[in-house]
Amino acid sequence: MNRHHKLRQVAFIALLIVLSTVFVVASVSGEDEWEEVEEKREEIEELEQAIIEMESSVRAQENRVRELEAKLQQEEDRLERAEEGLEKSRQRLAEHRELFGKRVRSVYMNGSFSFVQLFFKADNFGDIIIWTEYFISIFQQDSQLVEELSAERDYVQKAKEEIDEDRKKVKKLYEEAKEERENLKVARQQKEEMLYEAQDTLKRRLAQISTRAEAPPVYGVAIDNHRRARPQEGFAQAQRVYEYEVEGGLTRYLALYAEFPTEVGPVRSARQHSIILALENGVHFVHSGSSADNLRRMDNLGISYTDGRYHDAFWRSDDRSSPHNLYGNIASLGKVAPPDESDVRPIYPEQTGTTAHNVSFTLSSGRNVRYVYDSEEEIYWRYLDGSLHRDAGGNIISARNIIIQYVDYYRDARNRPTANLIGEGRIDFYSNGQHFQGTWKKESKGSPTRYYYENGEEIEIPYGSTWIQLQRR
Repeated sequence: MNRHHKLRQVAFIALLIVLSTVFVVASVSGEDEWEEVEEKREEIEELEQAIIEMESSVRAQENRVRELEAKLQQEEDRLERAEEGLEKSRQRLAEHRELFGKRVRSVYMNGSFSFVQLFFKADNFGDIIIWTEYFISIFQQDSQLVEELSAERDYVQKAKEEIDEDRKKVKKLYEEAKEERENLKVARQQKEEMLYEAQDTLKRRLAQISTRAEAPPVYGVAIDNHRRARPQEGFAQAQRVYEYEVEGGLTRYLALYAEFPTEVGPVRSARQHSIILALENGVHFVHSGSSADNLRRMDNLGISYTDGRYHDAFWRSDDRSSPHNLYGNIASLGKVAPPDESDVRPIYPEQTGTTAHNVSFTLSSGRNVRYVYDSEEEIYWRYLDGSLHRDAGGNIISARNIIIQYVDYYRDARNRPTANLIGEGRIDFYSNGQHFQGTWKKESKGSPTRYYYENGEEIEIPYGSTWIQLQRR
């Protein structure tokens, strides 16, 4: 990835920060927002300069490696030529040694030839001159041969020493080149780490300063999950969905709505934990029948509720058998006005978790639930027993956030499985393709359930649809 692409990445991050901060509906004042923008702009400029310097360092090291490699090639070529010259010198030295050996053997075999012998063997004075010149010529040749032999030997020795030195230089160059390559590798890795860390830091900072307005839910509907009730109507419009155990090893849903679907259901009866969840979320509770103890519980807790069996916004469908066929039109129910205020929620989690693009677990009914993260859409698609979970309109059920809340279940006076929502326990929180371990805590029936990261910081659940699975621990 080249420098320009890296800088484009940085510029893109800067643009995201500026745009998201400018258009955010936040609790801080406009002046504070622009201070945040200015701070982010300065951070981006510093990051760009640091990356430019790192790129310059990488290029310098690349040039150094190329220079060393070129010098290394030159030294190897020179060494090869020197070795060729040395081989020729060795051949000449061998020839000289052979010639000198012949001369020595000749003298040894024929004996010495002195001037006195030359004088007595000469027939006249001319022979003496001729033989004297011949003798001197032989002597000079022998002397020259000895000198050449000595010179060749010295040259060979010197060449050998120079080649040995060159070998040491070449070895050193190899070591330097290797070291520079390692430096280059480290520099590139540092640059990648630096960019990744900067992107991660900026993204987390973006999560802290970037928010989105979201209308709070005002209706909560108890929805059937019996096999005869699937696929359900209006599920894809739910802002928050709780899934909890009921009798028979089955589960049901409490779906919370800020938007008002014109058809939702099948609607089922109230349970103690769905009542408490409706209370803590401050919604108008919609159900289909209830046991006497739960009716008293709703009245005592002051919950606003509607039994769909007795309201003309609800009807029985002929396509399914009772009790899995009661549907309602929330838009015409008229119990609560559409919300005119919005909650400000973060876009991303404030902390960084571990990568988790697949979430899978088994319900009490034995059915398998799986969520698969789509990084482009930044949502989790929900699967039920290996197939995409769709509502009756064919809409795929999805979530931006998933909380698996581990609770104890006990049997109430009517022997129904009931989740104990008061107290505390552990959670697995999934958002933005990341997994966080943490805890939950609820102090009373009317108090909110609070969720915490492992370090004790409270989780501000990002905007968008959230599924909370009340799993038996």
